Amino acid sequence: MNYTLGLDLGTNSIGWALVDSEKKEIIDAGVRVFPEGVDKINSEKEASRNQVRRTARQARRQNERRKMRRRQLRSLIKNLGMMPDDPGVFFALNPYELRKKALYEKLSLIELGRVLDHLNSRRGFKSNRKAKKDKEEGKIFDGMPKE
Repeated sequence: MNYTLGLDLGTNSIGWALVDSEKKEIIDAGVRVFPEGVDKINSEKEASRNQVRRTARQARRQNERRKMRRRQLRSLIKNLGMMPDDPGVFFALNPYELRKKALYEKLSLIELGRVLDHLNSRRGFKSNRKAKKDKEEGKIFDGMPKE
């Protein structure tokens, strides 16, 4: 008995055939077609089937990292004596007034700690999406105009 297995490996399928070489006949054959890894939204766009899961995972990671940064900074400023034992006193301080005060006079350690905590909680970035390609070319897009 002498058999030959033929395989056709494609991007979306695998075809196979088992041939008896002595009798020169096909014993069996078949094909396995794999489903596409994307959903077609329309004729031009495709979306990964995993996109919803990935987006949710990214949001969870982003939230966890933000909380971790906040915990680490608060632990650090507490160890350095920049945060009192009573958090009510600490968070009652207005960080915007403290930042203005810092322009003209020296802040205490607790006041500086409150400013750093506030800057950490407001940390982020402004989107760099560009405006339409007309007279405002090169300007940063600040959002939709209010009507």
